[in-house]
Amino acid sequence: MNADATTLDEAAGRRWDVVVIGAGPAGTMAAIETARLGASVLVLDRAAFPRAKVCGCCLGAAALDTLRGAGLGDVPARCGAQPLEHLDLRAGSRRVRLRIPSGAVISRRALDTALLDNAIGAGARFIDRCAAVAGPCRGEARIVRARRDATHVDVSARVVILAAGLRARTSPPAAGTSRIGVATTLETRAPTIAAGVVGMACGEAGYVGWVRLEDDRVRVAAALDPDAVRRSRGVTGAVRRVLAACGHEGLHDLGGTRWRGTPPLTGPGAIIGAERLLVIGDAAGYVEPFTGEGIGWALASGRAVAPIAVAAATEPAWRETWSNAWRRSHRRMLGPRHRACTFVARTLRRPPLTRAAVAAAALLPGVAERLVAAFCAPPGALENGP
Repeated sequence: MNADATTLDEAAGRRWDVVVIGAGPAGTMAAIETARLGASVLVLDRAAFPRAKVCGCCLGAAALDTLRGAGLGDVPARCGAQPLEHLDLRAGSRRVRLRIPSGAVISRRALDTALLDNAIGAGARFIDRCAAVAGPCRGEARIVRARRDATHVDVSARVVILAAGLRARTSPPAAGTSRIGVATTLETRAPTIAAGVVGMACGEAGYVGWVRLEDDRVRVAAALDPDAVRRSRGVTGAVRRVLAACGHEGLHDLGGTRWRGTPPLTGPGAIIGAERLLVIGDAAGYVEPFTGEGIGWALASGRAVAPIAVAAATEPAWRETWSNAWRRSHRRMLGPRHRACTFVARTLRRPPLTRAAVAAAALLPGVAERLVAAFCAPPGALENGP
């Protein structure tokens, strides 16, 4: 990966077919697919790459299916991803272990770097450490305001794909309605944490998940109520509170842990499509990630938006047809998943219901595993244009 292959001055000196803001799974998949379709593509991200992200680092069946469909099915294995085979779910004294039909564990540092390399290999250009926002439309283009160090430029694009994550949402959730996401990687090996198993503990303060990464370290991620974090005098206290309520003793080394956090998780994106602007991934709306589907949604949306973006970029005049096509595609592809996850998130806010659900799953594991398999199945067919 050569992040400096294109300078900002060079980027500002031409008009791009597509500029992608954000180099996570949604943005890089969109860049791969649009570049493959012959578009000139520029990807901008504010972080220095490679970088880590707040994420549980699990790829479900939907994510793996999307990678295979894009000809990238070998990416997880090449990154050393480990198979994910079981879900160990706990709520109070209740516990159940369920088989997962298909999955893998991979750090975002490894996954995002690999996808970005594929985007560059497909012909996209990339600039990291670049803060970028979608600006106004001018004639046959939309302007992207870009800044890297002391350099400020306007970059021109026929279509802008906004994939900058939760912070780019145009309509944040109301205060008090959403949990926050936090994550850390434990440097110790935590021998009691088995490989191939994603653990999840649910409690009053939120829920905590853990999994062993490809380098044998342990990733811990959680969705926590902000009030519970304050009452517990910090994230570590809130995480320990959830784990203790479930009798989990496998994560001892949390003292002095440095956590990375997110804005509130659940909230609408509000704008899915506008003139020469298509919004994908978390920026288009997200719900609490208990099901681990976030990366799958991102990859699917990046792949689905590409033919619409390229078709729009080939015409000098913008037609509202393109915005409408993306709204329909996004709603059909992810609407049912978002509604289902919203239902799960609401259930998790009621500990008695959560404990009852885990107890029922323990009594009827076969039924529970079929439900998990149905929930993790790939989204409906991707839309291929207006």
